[in-house]
Amino acid sequence: ANAIELVLTKPYSKRFIEQSISILRKYTDLTSILTLTSTKDLVKYEEIVNLAFKNGIDFVTLDLTLEAELLRRLINNSGYTKIIGSYVDTTGELKWGNDDFLGYYKFAQVLNADLIKLVGTATSIVDNFELENFRAKLADSNLISYNLSDFGVLSRVTNPLLTSISKSESIKQLNSLYYKIGGGLTKKYYV
Repeated sequence: ANAIELVLTKPYSKRFIEQSISILRKYTDLTSILTLTSTKDLVKYEEIVNLAFKNGIDFVTLDLTLEAELLRRLINNSGYTKIIGSYVDTTGELKWGNDDFLGYYKFAQVLNADLIKLVGTATSIVDNFELENFRAKLADSNLISYNLSDFGVLSRVTNPLLTSISKSESIKQLNSLYYKIGGGLTKKYYV
Protein backbone atom coordinates (compact mmCIF):
# COMPACT_ATOMS: atom_id res chain seq x y z
CA ALA A 1 0.00 0.00 0.00
CA ASN A 2 1.15 3.52 -0.83
CA ALA A 3 -1.28 5.38 1.40
CA ILE A 4 -3.95 4.99 4.03
CA GLU A 5 -7.26 6.78 3.64
CA LEU A 6 -9.44 8.01 6.48
CA VAL A 7 -12.94 8.11 4.98
CA LEU A 8 -15.50 10.07 6.97
CA THR A 9 -19.06 9.28 5.92
CA LYS A 10 -20.55 11.87 8.26
CA PRO A 11 -19.28 14.95 10.11
CA TYR A 12 -17.52 13.54 13.17
CA SER A 13 -16.44 15.53 16.20
CA LYS A 14 -13.29 17.62 16.25
CA ARG A 15 -11.83 15.32 18.91
CA PHE A 16 -12.49 12.17 16.84
CA ILE A 17 -10.83 13.64 13.76
CA GLU A 18 -7.79 14.90 15.68
CA GLN A 19 -7.37 11.51 17.39
CA SER A 20 -7.74 9.63 14.10
CA ILE A 21 -5.10 11.75 12.37
CA SER A 22 -2.82 11.45 15.40
CA ILE A 23 -3.11 7.65 15.37
CA LEU A 24 -2.32 7.54 11.64
CA ARG A 25 0.75 9.73 12.13
CA LYS A 26 1.94 7.70 15.12
CA TYR A 27 1.50 4.17 13.80
CA THR A 28 2.20 4.36 10.08
CA ASP A 29 4.69 5.98 7.75
CA LEU A 30 2.23 5.70 4.87
CA THR A 31 0.87 8.83 3.24
CA SER A 32 -2.39 9.83 4.94
CA ILE A 33 -5.47 10.91 3.01
CA LEU A 34 -8.67 12.39 4.44
CA THR A 35 -11.85 11.97 2.42
CA LEU A 36 -15.11 13.42 3.68
CA THR A 37 -18.01 11.97 1.70
CA SER A 38 -20.85 13.99 3.21
CA THR A 39 -21.12 17.50 1.76
CA LYS A 40 -24.63 18.39 2.97
CA ASP A 41 -23.52 20.75 5.75
CA LEU A 42 -20.96 22.97 4.00
CA VAL A 43 -20.02 24.86 7.16
CA LYS A 44 -19.17 21.60 8.96
CA TYR A 45 -17.41 20.30 5.82
CA GLU A 46 -15.19 23.38 5.74
CA GLU A 47 -14.45 23.08 9.48
CA ILE A 48 -13.41 19.44 9.15
CA VAL A 49 -11.20 20.05 6.12
CA ASN A 50 -9.49 23.01 7.82
CA LEU A 51 -9.01 20.86 10.93
CA ALA A 52 -7.30 18.22 8.78
CA PHE A 53 -5.02 20.91 7.32
CA LYS A 54 -4.17 22.14 10.81
CA ASN A 55 -3.37 18.60 11.99
CA GLY A 56 -0.97 17.95 9.12
CA ILE A 57 -2.77 15.32 7.07
CA ASP A 58 -0.80 14.67 3.87
CA PHE A 59 -3.71 14.84 1.40
CA VAL A 60 -7.32 15.99 1.53
CA THR A 61 -9.82 14.93 -1.10
CA LEU A 62 -12.09 17.80 -2.18
CA ASP A 63 -15.34 17.14 -4.01
CA LEU A 64 -15.31 18.98 -7.34
CA THR A 65 -19.10 19.40 -7.24
CA LEU A 66 -18.76 21.92 -4.39
CA GLU A 67 -19.00 25.65 -5.04
CA ALA A 68 -15.86 27.01 -6.71
CA GLU A 69 -15.51 29.76 -4.08
CA LEU A 70 -15.51 27.22 -1.22
CA LEU A 71 -12.97 25.05 -3.03
CA ARG A 72 -10.67 28.06 -3.64
CA ARG A 73 -10.96 29.11 -0.01
CA LEU A 74 -10.07 25.61 1.20
CA ILE A 75 -7.16 25.29 -1.22
CA ASN A 76 -5.81 28.67 -0.08
CA ASN A 77 -5.87 27.38 3.53
CA SER A 78 -4.26 24.03 2.75
CA GLY A 79 -0.72 24.92 3.80
CA TYR A 80 1.52 21.90 3.24
CA THR A 81 -1.41 19.53 2.72
CA LYS A 82 -1.81 18.43 -0.88
CA ILE A 83 -5.19 18.48 -2.59
CA ILE A 84 -6.93 15.69 -4.50
CA GLY A 85 -9.68 17.17 -6.66
CA SER A 86 -12.27 14.41 -6.90
CA TYR A 87 -15.40 13.60 -8.85
CA VAL A 88 -17.24 10.29 -8.43
CA ASP A 89 -20.10 9.28 -10.72
CA THR A 90 -22.03 6.52 -8.94
CA THR A 91 -24.82 6.45 -11.52
CA GLY A 92 -22.91 5.16 -14.53
CA GLU A 93 -24.47 7.90 -16.66
CA LEU A 94 -21.19 9.70 -17.43
CA LYS A 95 -19.04 8.02 -20.05
CA TRP A 96 -15.30 8.21 -20.61
CA GLY A 97 -15.72 7.92 -24.38
CA ASN A 98 -17.68 11.17 -24.81
CA ASP A 99 -15.36 13.17 -22.55
CA ASP A 100 -18.05 13.60 -19.87
CA PHE A 101 -15.26 13.62 -17.29
CA LEU A 102 -13.10 16.15 -19.14
CA GLY A 103 -14.88 19.16 -17.59
CA TYR A 104 -14.14 17.91 -14.08
CA TYR A 105 -10.53 17.25 -15.05
CA LYS A 106 -10.09 20.79 -16.41
CA PHE A 107 -11.82 22.31 -13.38
CA ALA A 108 -9.41 20.47 -11.05
CA GLN A 109 -6.51 21.80 -13.12
CA VAL A 110 -7.82 25.37 -12.82
CA LEU A 111 -8.00 24.88 -9.04
CA ASN A 112 -4.37 23.65 -9.07
CA ALA A 113 -5.24 20.34 -7.45
CA ASP A 114 -2.10 18.28 -6.83
CA LEU A 115 -3.85 15.07 -7.91
CA ILE A 116 -7.06 14.60 -9.88
CA LYS A 117 -9.35 11.69 -9.05
CA LEU A 118 -12.11 10.79 -11.50
CA VAL A 119 -14.23 7.74 -10.77
CA GLY A 120 -16.94 6.34 -12.99
CA THR A 121 -19.26 3.39 -12.70
CA ALA A 122 -18.78 0.76 -15.36
CA THR A 123 -21.93 -0.68 -16.88
CA SER A 124 -19.97 -2.94 -19.24
CA ILE A 125 -16.37 -4.03 -19.80
CA VAL A 126 -16.13 -1.48 -22.65
CA ASP A 127 -16.16 1.34 -20.07
CA ASN A 128 -12.71 0.20 -18.92
CA PHE A 129 -11.26 0.49 -22.42
CA GLU A 130 -12.82 3.95 -22.84
CA LEU A 131 -11.25 4.97 -19.54
CA GLU A 132 -7.84 3.76 -20.72
CA ASN A 133 -8.23 5.82 -23.93
CA PHE A 134 -9.17 8.85 -21.81
CA ARG A 135 -6.12 8.34 -19.57
CA ALA A 136 -3.81 7.86 -22.59
CA LYS A 137 -5.13 11.01 -24.26
CA LEU A 138 -4.32 13.11 -21.18
CA ALA A 139 -1.01 11.40 -20.35
CA ASP A 140 -1.18 12.90 -16.84
CA SER A 141 0.83 11.14 -14.14
CA ASN A 142 -1.27 12.92 -11.49
CA LEU A 143 -4.53 11.34 -12.64
CA ILE A 144 -6.28 8.74 -10.50
CA SER A 145 -9.05 7.18 -12.58
CA TYR A 146 -10.96 3.96 -12.30
CA ASN A 147 -14.46 2.51 -12.47
CA LEU A 148 -16.68 1.17 -9.73
CA SER A 149 -18.84 -2.00 -10.04
CA ASP A 150 -17.87 -5.56 -10.89
CA PHE A 151 -17.44 -4.49 -14.52
CA GLY A 152 -14.81 -1.95 -13.35
CA VAL A 153 -12.29 -4.36 -11.82
CA LEU A 154 -10.01 -4.16 -14.87
CA SER A 155 -9.74 -0.37 -14.48
CA ARG A 156 -8.76 -0.74 -10.82
CA VAL A 157 -6.09 -3.23 -11.84
CA THR A 158 -4.60 -0.91 -14.47
CA ASN A 159 -4.90 2.37 -12.55
CA PRO A 160 -1.29 3.36 -11.81
CA LEU A 161 -1.90 5.74 -8.91
CA LEU A 162 -3.63 5.29 -5.54
CA THR A 163 -6.24 2.72 -6.46
CA SER A 164 -8.90 2.32 -3.81
CA ILE A 165 -9.23 -1.15 -2.37
CA SER A 166 -12.76 -2.25 -1.57
CA LYS A 167 -13.93 -4.71 1.04
CA SER A 168 -14.34 -7.36 -1.64
CA GLU A 169 -10.85 -7.14 -3.17
CA SER A 170 -7.35 -6.92 -1.77
CA ILE A 171 -4.19 -5.35 -3.12
CA LYS A 172 -2.83 -8.90 -3.49
CA GLN A 173 -5.75 -9.83 -5.76
CA LEU A 174 -5.37 -6.67 -7.87
CA ASN A 175 -1.61 -7.20 -8.22
CA SER A 176 -2.16 -10.83 -9.20
CA LEU A 177 -4.65 -9.78 -11.90
CA TYR A 178 -2.23 -7.08 -13.09
CA TYR A 179 0.50 -9.66 -13.69
CA LYS A 180 -1.94 -12.10 -15.32
CA ILE A 181 -2.87 -9.51 -17.96
CA GLY A 182 0.78 -8.78 -18.72
CA GLY A 183 1.52 -5.83 -16.45
CA GLY A 184 4.97 -5.68 -14.89
CA LEU A 185 6.36 -8.54 -16.96
CA THR A 186 9.17 -6.53 -18.51
CA LYS A 187 12.33 -7.43 -16.59
CA LYS A 188 15.86 -6.26 -17.06
CA TYR A 189 18.80 -8.47 -16.18
CA TYR A 190 22.30 -7.24 -15.57
CA VAL A 191 25.51 -9.26 -15.45
